[in-house]
Amino acid sequence: MSGALAFMAASYAVFRLTKLKEPVYAYTGTALLLLVAGTAYQFEGPVLTIAFALEAAILPVIAARLLNKKIGMSLLSYFILPVLFSLESFSSYSWSTGVFNSDFFTLLVVTFSMLGTGAYFIQYDVSDGERRFAPLALMVLGGIYALATIWLFIHALDIPTGLASMLTLGIYIAVGLFTYIKGELEKHKVLERFGLGVIIFVIARLLLVEVWNMVLFWRIITFFAIGIALMATVLLRKKK
Repeated sequence: MSGALAFMAASYAVFRLTKLKEPVYAYTGTALLLLVAGTAYQFEGPVLTIAFALEAAILPVIAARLLNKKIGMSLLSYFILPVLFSLESFSSYSWSTGVFNSDFFTLLVVTFSMLGTGAYFIQYDVSDGERRFAPLALMVLGGIYALATIWLFIHALDIPTGLASMLTLGIYIAVGLFTYIKGELEKHKVLERFGLGVIIFVIARLLLVEVWNMVLFWRIITFFAIGIALMATVLLRKKK
């Protein structure tokens, strides 16, 4: 860890003195390799994933503030590590034993790390009048992680599976409609398409899976509520 910090400090000093980018990239790359090795040596399991997520959230912001935006943006690739290490948390057996388990907190930290860092760099882009792919992709991936974590969390509660699915899909349709409308009003194609994707997923899930598990009363209520919500969206778009 100390070696990584030393290389990061050297990278900053070189940039301040020379303004040359090549040595900065070399020192930064070396520092990252040392940091990854040190973190992997020091931690294991969910703690390792959480440590990677926190590093991935903090390092790009520090680099953008101290060095330059391009270097900070390139460090967003560090999120590959927490994403890869957190995938097993989605299928962990611990979800069948309770809600507040290590996998829940792992996914929570990874999700908020992606959303927080992505939002920071999007604001950075807005202030510069730009819109780059990496922060938007990070926000979309963070949104997918958030929705998946909500699904696992609610289904791990001590409630009937059918009710858990309906509660989750209700949250999904609310998120989908909100992001779709927000994207439509702000001319933000990524938000609009993300919201539309969530809505399509909910409708497909209802038609292909959930409809066969509902009693007739709840089937009618559910489809009526979703139909009203979708009609309201169409009317809003026409009014606009």
